Order: sequence, then structure tokens, then C-alpha cells
Amino acid sequence: MLFVDQVAIVTGASQGIGFAAMKALSNEGAKVIALSRNPEVLKQAIDELSAGHAGSITGIPIDVRNEAEVQQAIAQVLSTFGKIDILINSAGVSMRGKELVQEVDLEEWKRILDTNLTGTFLMSREVLPAMVERNSGYIINILSTAAYRSSAGDSIYAA
Repeated sequence: MLFVDQVAIVTGASQGIGFAAMKALSNEGAKVIALSRNPEVLKQAIDELSAGHAGSITGIPIDVRNEAEVQQAIAQVLSTFGKIDILINSAGVSMRGKELVQEVDLEEWKRILDTNLTGTFLMSREVLPAMVERNSGYIINILSTAAYRSSAGDSIYAA
């Protein structure tokens, strides 16, 4: 039980790497706060994992692109649990299709960067004061291998 008495926040927790991180942390006894923007999908993910795990899982539906929602979620976690030991920034979106840079509209650019980059910044910025105060904590940022090796049509996502 590596994470007993640890409070862990996982963004993008309803699927993919975020779901796997939520499962692993819960299996090892952590109190997991699962964040995702889709309340229904988040509830399904939590329901799937809740039975038979040593830790507890609490879901908070938020959009990591929204500064006020991020601030409110972190305040709620600190009010409820008193600390944050681990933040896993796993929320991310891909391009809707392969497009050359000159074909990508500004809304697609904003959707990707605001989720993948700004969301990571907002989450990290909000948890850091509590971690610094306790002189303890871990922030783990999940990124795609596209950051190292991209292909034609993926440059916006790789950025």
C-alpha cells in the first residue's frame, strides 16, 4: 500500500492514462480526486473502480481550461482533505483530424493548447502553494510521444 493516507488529484481521469492512474493510486490506498469535464463519463469511470479498491475515489467535474473551476476544485479538495500530495496532469485532447498548420482554425488551436498546456499550468499553479507550505508533494505531467516525434498533420498537437 504505497499511497495510504495520500491525497492524489488526477485530471482526465475518466479515460485513458488518467483512468489507469486513478486505478493504480486507488489500488495502493490513495484518496483519489478524479477530475474530468464530462460528469456522466466521470461517474461511470468511478463506479467501475469503486468496488474492491483500498482507497477512495471522489469525482469533481471540471474543465481544466476554466481558471475559476480549477480554483474552486482545489479549494474544495483542500477544505475536505487538508492537503494534496500528488497531482497527475493527464487531461488532454488530440486534434480532430490530421491537418496542416495552414488549415487549422483558431478554435482548434485554442481547444488543444488550452486543454493540454493551459490546463496543466492552471492545475499546477493552484496546487503548488499547498505543496510548498508542507514542503512536500509531487506533480506529474503526462505528455504524448508526439512531443518528441511528430508527423505531418500533428504539429498543433505536438506543440
